[in-house]
Amino acid sequence: QVAKIGEVADEGPKVDRVRRLVSRLAPPYVPRDTLRVYVIQNKEWNAMAMGNGAIWVFSGIMDDLSDNELAVVVGHELAHYTHEHSRRQGRRGIWTQMGGLAAILSAEAIGNEAVRASVQMGAALSLSALNAGYGRDLEDQADRVGLRYAHEAGFPVNDAPGVWQRFLEKYGQED
Repeated sequence: QVAKIGEVADEGPKVDRVRRLVSRLAPPYVPRDTLRVYVIQNKEWNAMAMGNGAIWVFSGIMDDLSDNELAVVVGHELAHYTHEHSRRQGRRGIWTQMGGLAAILSAEAIGNEAVRASVQMGAALSLSALNAGYGRDLEDQADRVGLRYAHEAGFPVNDAPGVWQRFLEKYGQED
């Protein structure tokens, strides 16, 4: 089932604002015409980048952050794109699913039902932890690289801790 989270705009003042930031933040080797900007009318604080160069920013975060603060967020999303995080995450997911399936199927050879179930559950939990840790590594890389993009574009990166603190205050401690 598809749930609509908000109207999508690909033109207008908010889109122009994000385009200006993207144009300034993107490293020189990224052709600007490969990056497409969309603004989703939604009060939440969110942004995302797709492997195809689409950058999505929610209007809620735009309404509450200055350009300097928003540059930290957009730089983070650009880093996901430039470092191919969605492709890498998908590729890793395929390999971990295959490994998990092999471990679970191999456990079928164990005669003791309780031991078999424990081995299968352990395999599933291990793969989940492996994927979560890998995802956190990609987020940390996007934070670091995004700050570099912002710094190189002339934005004051000392605003970044305040941005992340505001996220923490708004949404609490999450994974």
